[in-house]
Amino acid sequence: MSFKNLSSFSLIKDKEDKFPDRYVIFSTYFSYIRIEYYPQNTMHQDFFLQISTKLLVKINSSEICYIETENQFSKIITDTAIHRVYIALYRLESLLPEDLFCRVNRSSIVSICKISKIGEEAVFVKEREIYISKKCRNELITRIKVIG
Repeated sequence: MSFKNLSSFSLIKDKEDKFPDRYVIFSTYFSYIRIEYYPQNTMHQDFFLQISTKLLVKINSSEICYIETENQFSKIITDTAIHRVYIALYRLESLLPEDLFCRVNRSSIVSICKISKIGEEAVFVKEREIYISKKCRNELITRIKVIG
């Protein structure tokens, strides 16, 4: 592939038009250029949670184990902390990478990579048993690799 009359900016713009839902990453080594396209929603994302009117806490989506509703709040459980935020669960679900998180019932979302076991009526995350509805279980099973 020749790039003599093509700037990296025009190449990115061209690929953004064709693949609007993907990140473009250039890797260069001397005269060689490798271009990779990564779906945006498969990469973990940093974001800030508004814990109170005066406090924002930065977390990465890879830190989240599960999220559950608690009265009018959503409770985000990470590897190291529990954060309560005043946001609806469906809104949080729309902000998270959809191929890394899965709704397991009306009041819970789990990180797929943090699931240790899946039973008929429950998933286990961080030694916590979380009820899973039949509909959500069927969807989860189609999104993971099952051997056997």
